[in-house]
Amino acid sequence: GRAGEWIMQSPSHVQMGKDEDLRAFVQRIRGGVLSGEGAGSSHSSKDTLFPVWRRENFHFCEEPPSELQALYVLVMDSVNFCFWPTETEMGGSFEYEDLAGCLKDVAERTPEKFAPANLARLTEEELKAW
Repeated sequence: GRAGEWIMQSPSHVQMGKDEDLRAFVQRIRGGVLSGEGAGSSHSSKDTLFPVWRRENFHFCEEPPSELQALYVLVMDSVNFCFWPTETEMGGSFEYEDLAGCLKDVAERTPEKFAPANLARLTEEELKAW
């Protein structure tokens, strides 16, 4: 729809790459980049998979990425596309960086909250408390 089209044409932090970029990413994963075993790879997964996220300190990034990393991305994307932006009780706005940072804090301090069973039971009030 139009909302999806606007999102794809107007991102400031997240962009969808070309099909060739996605294919190259999948090939890197298949080649063992996630485990540091990629044939001919002189870079670690830290250097190749999340370079922009690593420059911006508000994202959660594991070395090497695990299921928790995937769950962080899933929650981040799910919440990110549900609202935008929202006003806080103190009169400011809650932006992408705030959301990413809050989720990063939860992933680092209480990673069990990202367990699929816990996410399935997560209420709006609990998420707001994160």
